[in-house]
Amino acid sequence: MQKLSHEEIENLVGSCIRLLLFQDMKKLPVRRKDFTDKVFEQYKGNNITSELLAIVKERVPLLGYDLIEISRNNRPSGIYLLKNRLNKDHLNQLNMKFREERLSSYTLLMVVLSLIFINKGKLEEDRLFTQLKTLNVESTYKNYQSVIKVQLVRQLYLKRKKLVGRGEKSKWIYSMGERSMIEIGKRIVVEHIAEVLLNL
Repeated sequence: MQKLSHEEIENLVGSCIRLLLFQDMKKLPVRRKDFTDKVFEQYKGNNITSELLAIVKERVPLLGYDLIEISRNNRPSGIYLLKNRLNKDHLNQLNMKFREERLSSYTLLMVVLSLIFINKGKLEEDRLFTQLKTLNVESTYKNYQSVIKVQLVRQLYLKRKKLVGRGEKSKWIYSMGERSMIEIGKRIVVEHIAEVLLNL
């Protein structure tokens, strides 16, 4: 980074943070390639990504976030997301105007995560949708299958993995996604299940 001026570094760091915040509003992860293509485009081949991301990681706590790199198979994946450092009470107050829209997706997510958890951490797609149908989820969420298959998987709340069996058609298996582990955690899912059971 010796070739870059202080002003260039500050501009690039600011652009990285803007990209992260913009993607976080949509609950989408940012891939290392996104930084290279959208922010460092004119600096390709300069190998500045790691150094600039280190600066970004130091700066985002000033905005109330932590920059988290998702780990896959105990190795860095080059996929990043922001984790809010504020406690849940403050977040609830700040999110009031977005709450209804997010609440419906969050409620569906909690139901899905609960079903995954009580099925030992993995659940086949056909079985998941059958269980959701039994719970009459479609009366509240008309396009719940699309939300689960596309939106929640893309946002890293759920993992969707294809298993190919011998002589059988392939199956899709769902498990808890990286963002769910970071933002929600298994403890909250267990508490949610316990609360539902207490209210039966």
